[in-house]
Amino acid sequence: DGLARTVPGAAALIRELRATGDSRLCIVSGSPTQMRTVLSEKLKLDGVEFDELVLKDNLRNLVRGRFKAMRGQVGYKLPVLLESRARAPIEAEEVLFGDDAEADAFIYSLYADMVARRVSEPVVYRVLEAAEVYSDDIERVMKVWKALPQADPVRRIFINLDRLTPPAAFAHYGPRVVPIFNYFQAALVLMGDKHVTAPQVLKVMVELVQTAGYNLLTLSNSFQDLLRRGFPIADIAQSLSEALQGPAAMAQVVRPVPDII
Repeated sequence: DGLARTVPGAAALIRELRATGDSRLCIVSGSPTQMRTVLSEKLKLDGVEFDELVLKDNLRNLVRGRFKAMRGQVGYKLPVLLESRARAPIEAEEVLFGDDAEADAFIYSLYADMVARRVSEPVVYRVLEAAEVYSDDIERVMKVWKALPQADPVRRIFINLDRLTPPAAFAHYGPRVVPIFNYFQAALVLMGDKHVTAPQVLKVMVELVQTAGYNLLTLSNSFQDLLRRGFPIADIAQSLSEALQGPAAMAQVVRPVPDII
């Protein structure tokens, strides 16, 4: 949803992930279906090419009297994720992006554990019933899930803390879930995971500097915050400093370079 709501750095990071090779981008937004044209144009202006754009049909929910579905996220996002997975190659890896406003950490973690068969069918039933998911949506989830081949594709789940929820609140999800205060932090973790390169991280950083008022202090704090939380990114600092001073000429955007290093 960060792409649909103009979260600084999100579009830049997605563009760089798309540039790394064979990839698919599925956007699942809580925005109403009537916003499709507007959101598509916005994404086009941001240079984001998507394969799927799924919007919430709340008008249909309203007409059918499905008021819990209008507010609920589990019954909306979980089947969409499973159906999107069904269209992907079995070997495809996934990086998921969400925020702390719509239970995305829970939904994405449940999805990942379902695909990997780390959770049993009775437990999934109880979870969906507790989330007040309608019976037809439960059947839809179960049907798609059972048809999926077992895999363990989800590498990272990034949760943008737009409501400033403390990162410690997500600790029980384990290291796969990474709370972030900005998309520079997501880029750093993905660089540590070898999904993006130093020059690509710098492009995200430059967008934050130029469009969101970030400076040396906020960038440094973002890096050190991840270090304090135990992410193994200390060894990427040298690569970043070399990229800053390299032919990409990023140095002129974020002076003075020695302070960053």
